[in-house]
Amino acid sequence: MEFTGWTALILFLAIAIIVSNILILLVLLRTEMLAYVNKYFFLSLTIADLGMGVFVVPFSFWTSLFQRWIYGDKFCLIEAYLAAIFGIGSVYSLTWLSIDHYVAIRKPDRYESIMTPTRCICWVVVIWVGTFSFCSPPLFGVSQAKYYKEAYLCIIDWQLQKAYFITSSMLLLLPPVIALTIANFYMFTEKYKEKKAAFEKYTDCNSRPEMYFVNFLVGMAYVVAWLPWSVLKLYETLHPDEEMRAPAALHFCLIWLAMSNCFFKFLIYVIFYHDFRIGLKILYTQLRCSFGR
Repeated sequence: MEFTGWTALILFLAIAIIVSNILILLVLLRTEMLAYVNKYFFLSLTIADLGMGVFVVPFSFWTSLFQRWIYGDKFCLIEAYLAAIFGIGSVYSLTWLSIDHYVAIRKPDRYESIMTPTRCICWVVVIWVGTFSFCSPPLFGVSQAKYYKEAYLCIIDWQLQKAYFITSSMLLLLPPVIALTIANFYMFTEKYKEKKAAFEKYTDCNSRPEMYFVNFLVGMAYVVAWLPWSVLKLYETLHPDEEMRAPAALHFCLIWLAMSNCFFKFLIYVIFYHDFRIGLKILYTQLRCSFGR
């Protein structure tokens, strides 16, 4: 058993992901500062990130101590699919948050009738049913997981079911990517500026455009975090020769940069979202009063 610098980094990320997302949940549930955020989609996004921190990252910490996977092949398969489930759930929840802001700014007079609580709950259910459905066939079929030794993670081995993964990934991931692009880049149009001015004039919700922009930053952070590792894996897929494989340290840094996206959201909220910072202060006051009794 050896405690290395990589082990320390994984431990830090595990703690950071869990603590930051618990704080986000507490601000959402115990304060009123996020009243104009769609709580159903926001809760779904936060739970997806928290799930990654609780059910995936800690096992990599122990694995890095022993320098090998110590939990068995079946548990490796479960861990790989849990990571896929939380990752896909996060993308879809972020997409629906962007759509929610898009509808609120573009059609404020119809927002309440379009984004009703019942419809939002139904969409959250669709998100997670679709996510679990994507993972169920390979989980109970011939597909396996493989230990990604450079990163101390288990990942899906898609080689045995290439056709399924390519087809289902396109069907599952293309819609949110297209929706995110349309919803977020609407902010850079002249039409948005007109709608924003009218929205702020006739409503008391000035935080809605601010959160729309913050959600755009979260989406950009997601792309920046995952793109380098995705490009690396694509390169190595096209160049399977062992001598063309990147150094182990590069694999570790890029995959954990991608995983740290679950923590980056908290930093973006703190830096760019005024209402969230106020919510943290209120939460601190509440907790201090509770412990002070």
